[in-house]
Amino acid sequence: MRAFLAFVVLALCAIAAQAEEYPSKPIRLIVSQPPGGVVDLSARLVGEKLGNILGQQIVIEGRPGAYGVLAGSVVAKAPADGYTLLFCSGDVITLASLKPHVDVDFSTQLLPVAMVNGNPLLVVANTKAPFSDMKQMVEAAKASAHPLEYGTPGRGSINEVLGQWIALEAHMTLQQIPYQGGGQAATGVAAGEIPLGIFSPPPVYPALVEAGKIKILAISSKNHPSYLPSTWPTLIESGLPIDMLSWQGLFAPAGTPDAILSRLDQAVRQALQDESIGKRMQALGTGPMYVPRAAFAEHVRADAERYGRIIQQAGIEIER
Repeated sequence: MRAFLAFVVLALCAIAAQAEEYPSKPIRLIVSQPPGGVVDLSARLVGEKLGNILGQQIVIEGRPGAYGVLAGSVVAKAPADGYTLLFCSGDVITLASLKPHVDVDFSTQLLPVAMVNGNPLLVVANTKAPFSDMKQMVEAAKASAHPLEYGTPGRGSINEVLGQWIALEAHMTLQQIPYQGGGQAATGVAAGEIPLGIFSPPPVYPALVEAGKIKILAISSKNHPSYLPSTWPTLIESGLPIDMLSWQGLFAPAGTPDAILSRLDQAVRQALQDESIGKRMQALGTGPMYVPRAAFAEHVRADAERYGRIIQQAGIEIER
């Protein structure tokens, strides 16, 4: 028993020493989306600031593909020492329901560290569409002999989930048209290939909106972010009880010492207090949104439960 207690004490001292010295070498930040997109640019922006705060280089490593599985798998299998982290968007939360047989479980193999930013999704329409708000769109959808089509960046995205959530709440049918990315889908709506689209702000605002090629029907969050026009109604204000936020956050492998997680959490909080970070994020069409790890973990859990229910009710499927 004495030997066992001595071992436990030594192990705890080793963990404490490791956390106190952390970080003592560069940190890999694995990004789940392709270079040049909002997630990648946000990761580089935050990574640079975190590196300054932590006193170590943050090495950005893109692992896009497979709905975030590739990036998540790399981090889940990495040593739980705080030197390999994941930066991803909330789209990964749909994986448990859409692809249950992948080799990474985001709910058990990865630990939320902190939410970094967030933005509403935009429900938009071609300017020539015969509706200008959500009520008119719902009426048009119910009167149509065929489901109204809406464009998204791809199958399994939270954009698709929001479209089907709207359809469920409004008791109508919407048909997703998946594109290869938000830019292509937004161009499709602007060109009149499809009447509707659901996007994060960058593909449509300000360029396509100010050019008069796309009109905004609603935003998905219950709150109005300061970097978007306050005249755009929310889905709740439009009569649909929907509040959705598209977020990006930091994750670590399960088993990472609590002291290291706390160090990273506080570093994110400190980074997001920099006004220049906020301005640069808003230029990307998102906004800084620090949520500490306990609250972020609960947010992730609630999103997973909500999205899973919608996916099941709507019968959303992707290749398995």
